[in-house]
Amino acid sequence: MGIGQMDPQRDFVATDKVAYLIFPATFVCGPKVMQMDWSVDGEHLAVMRKEMQIGPDLVKDILLQHDDVRSLPESLDQIVVWSAVTHKTTTVFAVKESQGSINEMQWLTGSSQLLVVATLVTPNDPNRQRTSLFRIQTNGTVVPLAPISQLVRYEVSVSPYRPEAAYIEYPLQNQRSEAQIADTPSPVRSSAEDIGTIRFVNSTGGLGPSVSMPGANDSLFWSKNGQIYALGFTRDPVTKRSKRLWYMYNRSTRKFESSTTPPDSAEVRHEELSPEIVAESLRPKMSVKKVGVNAPTVILEAFEAKDAEPAIVSTDGSDGTLSPKLNAVSYETQGSVMVREMVKVPLEAYKNARLAAIRTKLINQAKQVALGLIMYAGDYDDNGLSNQGNWQSQLEPYLRDTSLTDGFNYTFGGGNMGNIADPANTIMGYIEGPGGRAVAYADGHVRWIPNP
Repeated sequence: MGIGQMDPQRDFVATDKVAYLIFPATFVCGPKVMQMDWSVDGEHLAVMRKEMQIGPDLVKDILLQHDDVRSLPESLDQIVVWSAVTHKTTTVFAVKESQGSINEMQWLTGSSQLLVVATLVTPNDPNRQRTSLFRIQTNGTVVPLAPISQLVRYEVSVSPYRPEAAYIEYPLQNQRSEAQIADTPSPVRSSAEDIGTIRFVNSTGGLGPSVSMPGANDSLFWSKNGQIYALGFTRDPVTKRSKRLWYMYNRSTRKFESSTTPPDSAEVRHEELSPEIVAESLRPKMSVKKVGVNAPTVILEAFEAKDAEPAIVSTDGSDGTLSPKLNAVSYETQGSVMVREMVKVPLEAYKNARLAAIRTKLINQAKQVALGLIMYAGDYDDNGLSNQGNWQSQLEPYLRDTSLTDGFNYTFGGGNMGNIADPANTIMGYIEGPGGRAVAYADGHVRWIPNP
């Protein structure tokens, strides 16, 4: 299908500078979807899902309340990865319900690796489970990184700028809120047992040695300049004013040291995916207002483009997410994950396709009116409908949609259509459009006539 044959409302999204062609949808995986994440390079989409292997026979037995209904088959937690290069979906990690569960996943920035937290049954003791951090590659290679104790609160923090991450453990027995720590009337904000430990994951997926955080409940901050900071709070015992405390991680000494405020601390940590195009998931009520569709709809919208129309990705979808590189958009529909790939096209090609689509729509509209006029005449001994008075209401019974007469300029004055000498060149009416008009003739055909 050529560019000129595509629907500008469904197959294109354009800014003032560039246009994107949106290809037909590709199936990624079925329900039940728990989480979807694009890799930063836009080459992979990871989906965490729970597969319920329930077939038609089992559903029938349950609905009919048969006494011999079999027990439900155990579910299967999976992580599947769709590749924008191979256009294939691969299962990279799977855990049966009896073996444990998958808790969370994150992409390691700038790599084809996922950091996954899963809880698995201990092989030698089915009644005992262990939660662990894993590194999983898109080829299915699984590498255990660290066990996670039940006596800690953990966090996996990923840098949005470099292939680095941090696994942080905070002790449970002495947890205190940030406000409690800030209220401590002492230069020492926390005791040794309160302080969390951190282990960094490097670009090769390896896990470094443990490093103590500066204080309890301090948060990690990834700077664009490649430095790693920790942010804590304290409160002056005299003034009672809260104060930020910044620490920078020294990679040589493997310690956090007092630091000035990072240069980008006031900025949004994660860069915007695109300042021009965003994906939106609309509920039916909002979808009717925006695109005239009474259904849950996923759209792509160019906010800053002048007179730009939203592109409809799906009229039965939710959770629309753009790839960071704007090479695809993913969404969920009927419980399944779909992807529509995108590619840049010349803006002029988009404009031509849009004009062609508008002209085709007007031609079809004029043709429907022309055929309605011919059918009307057939019911009235070939006497054509006069253009005087409310001719639209008289024609309504012959049209599938009464709005088809909107914009149609009916020029035929009436009379017996059998007396028309040259129906193929006798104009019945027209609809004005961009650069011309769709002209309907007495024999029912329609031509696009450009403006002189």
